[in-house]
Amino acid sequence: MSEPYRTGSALDASAEPLPLSPNFQSGRKSLFMRVIRPYVSLARLDKPTGIWLLLFPALQGYFAALAVSGEKFSLANAGVILILAAGSVIMRSAGCVINDYFDREFDAKVARTATRPLAAGLISPNAALIFFGILCAFGCVTLLLLPQSSLIVGALCAGMIIFYPLAKRLTNYPQAVLGLVFNAGAPIAYVAAANKIDAAAIAIFLGGALFTFGYDTIYACQDKKDDVIAGVKSSALALGEKIRSALAFSYAFSWFLYGCALAALPKVSPLCYLLIFMIALLKFYALSRFHPDKPELCAALFKHSVWIAGLYALVFFIPTLLA
Repeated sequence: MSEPYRTGSALDASAEPLPLSPNFQSGRKSLFMRVIRPYVSLARLDKPTGIWLLLFPALQGYFAALAVSGEKFSLANAGVILILAAGSVIMRSAGCVINDYFDREFDAKVARTATRPLAAGLISPNAALIFFGILCAFGCVTLLLLPQSSLIVGALCAGMIIFYPLAKRLTNYPQAVLGLVFNAGAPIAYVAAANKIDAAAIAIFLGGALFTFGYDTIYACQDKKDDVIAGVKSSALALGEKIRSALAFSYAFSWFLYGCALAALPKVSPLCYLLIFMIALLKFYALSRFHPDKPELCAALFKHSVWIAGLYALVFFIPTLLA
């Protein structure tokens, strides 16, 4: 009797594969939605804004260190940049996981976060901790790929990832802690290239921390009403009527510190100062539009911060072409 579907053997390389049935394809999609998608959401891999805001400070530190060391940028530096990028994705994901683990009860009470996998019960707390451990292990691998001098700085910064979600229970200004966490990549990358911490590295780190404090305070304004109900602390609530003044100070002093770091470089193009001026205009634009009681506007201004962080990275990249 002839074979109704194909004439070749199952091991015949020339035999055409059987088409996947709609039920099988649907099953694969269902498996992704049920098992994989919640972890993608938990790690915020579907929301890359935070990845960029973690990566750009690391690039700022790395490019500034190259310029200070008199090293011209080349393709040989691409490997370190890839390591920094991978580390940013992994550690941002780890930070989101541990943040949601501690905040799962709070998140369930806040409209914007109630659908997060832990708050919604799609992932168990124990599974989230295992996932966090796996991400941290991969994060350690990326750190080990950097020069040994970066390991000490990286080890000192690692504990801050866990401290941030706890800070919401201990201080009215957890955004200040997040500023330190999100800019930890700057000194790590700086040491990787320059093998030292100097005034320029400190200025970039503190400037980035102040900038992060500002944009994350704006971000926190989205949840003010829910945070009061849930008992979550934030600078958006603590600053009250002084929030505009505080944001203006953090943005302005951040800009000043970045300018000091730029001035410390041996060779600076006039284009860098033009970009610094553009950044000042962008910050002024953000502050002029800001309104603490308009959640959608606050979300848009938060995403606007990515462009500013990227421009700061470009400011420090240009001198590496002049070294």
